[in-house]
Amino acid sequence: MIYYALGGPDKDLKKEDIREAMIVTLDFFEDRQNILIVPPDITRAHSGAGMITELLWNLLNDRMKNILPALGTHPPMSKNEISRMFGMTTSSLFIDHDWRTDVVELGRIPSSFISDITGGRLSYEMPVQLNRQVAYGSNDLIISVGRVAPHEITGFSNHSKNIFIGCGGSESGNKYHFMGAVNGIENTIGTTDNPVRKVLDKASEITGDL
Repeated sequence: MIYYALGGPDKDLKKEDIREAMIVTLDFFEDRQNILIVPPDITRAHSGAGMITELLWNLLNDRMKNILPALGTHPPMSKNEISRMFGMTTSSLFIDHDWRTDVVELGRIPSSFISDITGGRLSYEMPVQLNRQVAYGSNDLIISVGRVAPHEITGFSNHSKNIFIGCGGSESGNKYHFMGAVNGIENTIGTTDNPVRKVLDKASEITGDL
C-alpha cells in the first residue's frame, strides 16, 4: 500500500517536502506507541537517512522507542558517527545489531526453491534470520528508513533488504551476497526480478507480520 507519493524526474525534494510526507504518512499510524526505526549505518550517510531519522524523532517524540541501525556485519557506530549522521537525535535511543549474538532463526527456505530461482547454480538452504528486537521486540510499528537506489546484490536497496540483510545474521548475509555474485552484477543491478529479491520476498512470506 502506498500512503504518500511525490516525485518525478524533474522534482528536487526539499527537507520540508520530506517532513510533510512523513506527517501525512504517520497520520495513518497515530495509534502506534512503540515504534522502532531501522535506518542504514554510517556507510550510507550520503543517503539522507540520518536527516529523515532526525525528522521522525522530532515528529514521534516518546513514541519512538529505539533506533536500530541496519549494520549487517559492519561494526557498531561510534557516538561521533551517530552524531554526524543523525544530528540531534537522542543517542540513548540507539541500539547495536550484533550479528553474532542478537539473531534468531525464524525458518528456512528449502534448497529446492533456491535451485529453482538460480537455474540450478545454487542448491543450499537459506535461513531466515532477524535481530531479536525486530522479531520479538514490543514494537507495534517498524519503520525502515532509507533511499531506494540501484544495488549490485539485491537489484535495488532498501525495502526488505534493510531488514533481512541489514538486521540479519552471518549465514544468511553471506548466502545473499554469494547468490548475488553468482547471478552476476550485470544481471542484478537495477532489476526487481532477480534471485536475491525472490529470496527476500520468500523470507517476508515466512515471517508475515512477525
